[in-house]
Amino acid sequence: MAERLRESFYLTRVFGYTAQPMAGWKMPYLHLNSSIECVDDTASKFYNQVIDRSTVAPDWKSSEQMLRPDDLYRWGILVDHNYAPAVSGAGSCIFMNIWKSISVNQFHQCHLP
Repeated sequence: MAERLRESFYLTRVFGYTAQPMAGWKMPYLHLNSSIECVDDTASKFYNQVIDRSTVAPDWKSSEQMLRPDDLYRWGILVDHNYAPAVSGAGSCIFMNIWKSISVNQFHQCHLP
């Protein structure tokens, strides 16, 4: 069984597929498109960052596509884990997002107080 996290993390930005966030939204919003990726390549200088591929010279070989055909990231929140500066291999691309299925492997669950 995985150890429980005993740290606090900031929730800094929401993201989604719509051009604008829902009315009344207070947090910064990132509109996802086909060039937005979260870099999980430990050798990249962009490791653990959500990046618009069209605005940088990509140096990564592995990333999480944020605009997905299964709508997994239609709405979500970025969790600032292993951030500023990111330590290579210490975890990347942590999100809170809506799942289609209620069955989630216990190792990947996040328990909120």
